[in-house]
Amino acid sequence: MMISASGISVERGARTVLHGVDITARPGELLGLLGPNGAGKTTLLRVLAHLQETTAGTVLYDGMPAAGIGRRALGRSLAYLAQSGRIHWPMQVEHVVALGRLPHGTSPAEDAAAVARAMAAADIAAFAGRPAGSLSGGEKMRVLLARALAVEGRALLADEPVAALDPYHQLHVMELMRRQARAGLTVIVVLHDLTLAARFCDRVALLNAGRLMASGTVAQVMTPARLEAAYGVHVESGERHGERFILPWTRRAAPDIPPRD
Repeated sequence: MMISASGISVERGARTVLHGVDITARPGELLGLLGPNGAGKTTLLRVLAHLQETTAGTVLYDGMPAAGIGRRALGRSLAYLAQSGRIHWPMQVEHVVALGRLPHGTSPAEDAAAVARAMAAADIAAFAGRPAGSLSGGEKMRVLLARALAVEGRALLADEPVAALDPYHQLHVMELMRRQARAGLTVIVVLHDLTLAARFCDRVALLNAGRLMASGTVAQVMTPARLEAAYGVHVESGERHGERFILPWTRRAAPDIPPRD
């Protein structure tokens, strides 16, 4: 599913959160949304997932507006993973994952098979019968990722899916996201880890203060100058086994403040 957004603006009271953003996500690619805290990444992801109203602009799914597709059909096509990692329901893990099947209305056998596939992919099959509330924050995030995978939609939108995870599962989840893209899904991921973005994303979009600074390949967008301008840090970068790594190294010096009289 191609997702195309044009002229997206979002206002909250007197504050403009997004300023005329244009972005396109294509099937078969992993698109990373980057930028500092407050850049508008989560708001943009929610707009693309049809969960956030806009002040201006349009979002098309394979060239059609959401109204032309219908809520249920869109729910079968779009899977969304929020960043909170909170599970509010006193349910067993497998029942939380099964919530991803609600838009489908398929047979119990088909739903069970999809849930099993999702739990295996997210590495949580061993948790199936455990109460979701008994899990750690990182384990809960993987349960919610499995719920999104259980949708088996055509697009997967994930907001900071690795933020609460240990290094092993950070790599596991990013490898999974890349496999989903290679299988033909449109995958959009909000990330803060610059190295994970550089290694796994096909394209990235860099946001700052609600504006799109740049979008394109990692080489085109993640330059030292742009990263310094967006994040206020100097970076160190290099390659290992043909893959790029980027490390925030020092903060940019604060501007000189004249002494008081």
